[in-house]
Amino acid sequence: MTDVADLAGVSTATVSRCLAGSDRISTDTKARVESAMKELGYTPNAVAASLRRRETKAIIVMVPDISDAFFSVLLRGVEEEAHNAGYSVLIGNTYNDLEREERYAYQVMTKRADGLILVTGRLPKFGGIPKSALPPTVVVSASIKGVRIPTVRIDDTAAARAAVEHLLQLGHRRIGYIGAPKQHVHTKDRFAGYQQALAGYDLKIDETLLAYGDFSSESGNAAATTLLRLAAPPTAIFAISDEMAIGAVGAAKAAGLKVPDQISVMGFDDSPFAVTYDPPLSTVHQPFDSIGRVAMQLMLEILRGNAAVAETVILPTRVLVRSSTSPLQPEQA
Repeated sequence: MTDVADLAGVSTATVSRCLAGSDRISTDTKARVESAMKELGYTPNAVAASLRRRETKAIIVMVPDISDAFFSVLLRGVEEEAHNAGYSVLIGNTYNDLEREERYAYQVMTKRADGLILVTGRLPKFGGIPKSALPPTVVVSASIKGVRIPTVRIDDTAAARAAVEHLLQLGHRRIGYIGAPKQHVHTKDRFAGYQQALAGYDLKIDETLLAYGDFSSESGNAAATTLLRLAAPPTAIFAISDEMAIGAVGAAKAAGLKVPDQISVMGFDDSPFAVTYDPPLSTVHQPFDSIGRVAMQLMLEILRGNAAVAETVILPTRVLVRSSTSPLQPEQA
């Protein structure tokens, strides 16, 4: 920096202000400094600068499984907003491992990253510090009980209710449900939507029509196979994820049933492969890209010291009707 200052004919403080983007430096002076830097091949030490500023310009996004298409689209939204603000994004792929989650949280606690965006549905351990002293954190997809952390999510209950109402409007009354493990963050809310939709048509829950998977297509296939073997099988199936819905379509085909002529299947998420499947899947569209963008926008507001950051942002969903659902046929009644 001293060499740059000597060549440009300015002080080292002026060089420092130029590097910091100060608007107090004239255009001519800035041009001389930049020319000297180029001639000398000088590159600022970003690590040293971050230590001085107590910031890294990096955000960790903690996800349970990066191979899930949902996370890839969400991360694209996060990264775009981060890039525009001069931040980089680090991906913490946890595989639902508590120890890994704690390790990524430790990186934020030790100032190796400025903030944490959680897509895991739970709060990692932060070294035993009180919840009131958590580092900059934004939660995506599901609120975490017991803490007031800015959260970006959809209304899972309303979205699931709209999906099942679509099937009811088509005339279906025996609607199978494929959920996820009961401890999963989305299971309770999406099942509530299923229940509310049936109640709106004066229908009670039939326990025999309930099956569960783990969000994989294989588990959806197994769950649907069980439902289709019932003495009175469903005429339609609602799965709380597209992957399980695709597994259900596979089970129907294996049983010799035509989708949607003999059984309708409804998914949830609008994953990238939902529209390319055969048949294209009717589903609930989640604005994954927007969720990621808004999460990063909230993080930036926190880092800027804005005390009025929204506690919860709920983004809209919509039902997409494609070719995997159709009206109840007379022979199905």
